[in-house]
Amino acid sequence: MGTQEKSQASFNSIQRVKVYRLNDDGKWDDQGTGHVTVDYLERSEDLGLYVIDEEDNETLLLHRITPDDIYRKQEGI
Repeated sequence: MGTQEKSQASFNSIQRVKVYRLNDDGKWDDQGTGHVTVDYLERSEDLGLYVIDEEDNETLLLHRITPDDIYRKQEGI
């Protein structure tokens, strides 16, 4: 695979996501839009979800993945 093909493959694997947080009133607060990756947490053997803001590259979300968590992609919303 050539350099351009690798670059295109990496670009296509980036997932754009919206991050919301449930507030104390039971309503969802929009935290921003970013790109999600799964990687090992620093100084840990645990995997985590990282969401980096698409505009300023700040961390929107860092969440440790546990076997008890259930994740799914929402369609058509």
